[in-house]
Amino acid sequence: MMLLSLLLFVLALVPFVVTVRNLFHFRSPPTRGRIRPGEKISVLIPARNEAGRIEHCLRSVLANTEVPLEVWVFDDESEDATAEQVSQIARHDKRLGLLRSPGLPPGWNGKQFGCHCLALAAQNPLLLFIDADVCLSPDALFRSVLQKRQTNAGLISVVPHQKTVTLGERCFLPLLHFFLLGFLPLWRMRRSLHPSYAAGCGQFMLVDKATYDRVGGHTTIAQSLHDGLKLPRAFRQAGYATDIVDGTTLASCRMYSKTTDLLNGMMKNATEGFARFGVLPWITLLLG
Repeated sequence: MMLLSLLLFVLALVPFVVTVRNLFHFRSPPTRGRIRPGEKISVLIPARNEAGRIEHCLRSVLANTEVPLEVWVFDDESEDATAEQVSQIARHDKRLGLLRSPGLPPGWNGKQFGCHCLALAAQNPLLLFIDADVCLSPDALFRSVLQKRQTNAGLISVVPHQKTVTLGERCFLPLLHFFLLGFLPLWRMRRSLHPSYAAGCGQFMLVDKATYDRVGGHTTIAQSLHDGLKLPRAFRQAGYATDIVDGTTLASCRMYSKTTDLLNGMMKNATEGFARFGVLPWITLLLG
């Protein structure tokens, strides 16, 4: 019994030690610097039935004035007023454009196809993919560009502040940080291009368009439900570095307002994460 207790203590100690060390590496992007002439961003937002959130998202993006930008929204056959709200804002701000889905082709997941179409429409050398439920701070684009230049990575991902209101949100959403900080050694990730160190947050991913095109972009993950993991992995498989940073002061997001949406979202992420034969038993044992 003593031997088992010691073994369990060691297993529990591993994510604790990794987390403590990661806290020295999981930092926010810099706040000082200057934007260079070629550093222009296309902010790309796939949206489906986001009438309750898309306006807040767009107004927060358009409030970023330190970086030249254009904004494209892909309306994925919404059944609500998403497209109308985008069009109304676009009438007063020429930086904003709306794309309408031609219909989902075979072999594609809806979000990945939307991102693919948005990337084709983008004109600027930097592409920022964000979700429609994300709100940016007024300096988010500026600081993200500085971070990308500093790391020289092909893809950087920012983890926004996750708003939690209900008991379910408070119980489950902190696990995202637990897995990131407890099981991914960031110091090793930044020294290696191995795909096993791939990590990202699909809510906010910044890439340079030239590298994105060379990698194959979202065509490499056309059927995936988990772009936050799969797109950084595609970059690494192609030989490009990726990075992930603390975006608490850059962006905020409330992922799920309903318990059913929360559970469905967690199951979706688990399907392409740990819920695979050969992985799930070991992860269950470790967490237990």
